[in-house]
Amino acid sequence: MNRTQPLKCKKDGTGFEPIFEFVLPDRTMRKVTYAEYLEDPYLRSLIADGRQGGDHKLFSYTYGRTLIFLDKEAHKANDESCRDSVDMIRSEVEAFPIGFFAPSGQRPLDFLNDHTADICILRGGNQRGKTATGIAKDVLDLIPCNPEWPIFTKYGVKYREWTGPKKMMFGIYKMGTLEQKIWPEIIKWIPDVYLGAYSPKWRKKGKKKVTWNRNPALPLTCGGSIRFLAYEQDDDVFASDTFDFAHWDEQPKLAQFHEVNERVSYKPGHRITMTPHKIKGNPHTGAGTWVHEAELGWGLESLAIC
Repeated sequence: MNRTQPLKCKKDGTGFEPIFEFVLPDRTMRKVTYAEYLEDPYLRSLIADGRQGGDHKLFSYTYGRTLIFLDKEAHKANDESCRDSVDMIRSEVEAFPIGFFAPSGQRPLDFLNDHTADICILRGGNQRGKTATGIAKDVLDLIPCNPEWPIFTKYGVKYREWTGPKKMMFGIYKMGTLEQKIWPEIIKWIPDVYLGAYSPKWRKKGKKKVTWNRNPALPLTCGGSIRFLAYEQDDDVFASDTFDFAHWDEQPKLAQFHEVNERVSYKPGHRITMTPHKIKGNPHTGAGTWVHEAELGWGLESLAIC
């Protein structure tokens, strides 16, 4: 088996400095870095007010890296221009949430922008947004995108042209985790227009649900689909279908990877979001697995580790 030299993505701190936009109660805007925000008592007070319960004075809305703060008195005074502005932004975000996804650092940004490696890996600690970033990458490849979305115009993600419907596999170690944790994250970022009758907001007849106990899958109205598999299933289940690409949340069994790898046709054919340290109760995390060893072969050409 030949080893291919992995492509190391840039580490955080090598030029990535997100800019946050604060729309203030007086309708002015300030653009600041996170460090500048920390040093500004007024901006910090706005965040604190928005988090308080009870009689705080502001409405606050967050869209990507844009934070909008409105005085409640403006609403009480029937300030139509104030309400209309927020309603317009809110409706756009609710219609196309993936368009407002903001990468949390340089490594997630590199991960989202990689389209040359056969395997693209995003590593990070538990609860650091790896899975959400991986799902964002999946969604951008599954649906038609708008080049005017903030994710492309403001947040550094490269626009990708729609090349037709794609079929993907999403794998995780337990099927119960798929239903309880992954499914809510998936429908959070896929626009309702592509979820169709599977959307929680569907109000027409014929509402549908994923059958988690029997060949669970999500067909999209744009023609693509997501097939859900769990590492606790038999290995031959992973040989039962063909896919354009696969998202592995944590490390799968090597045999399962082999089965899917023989049937993928897109780049990156595999995106893996993984925790480099061992998590209690999750045998598919930590060093020492075949993924950690990064031994390549099987027709693969390149590996990107972010």
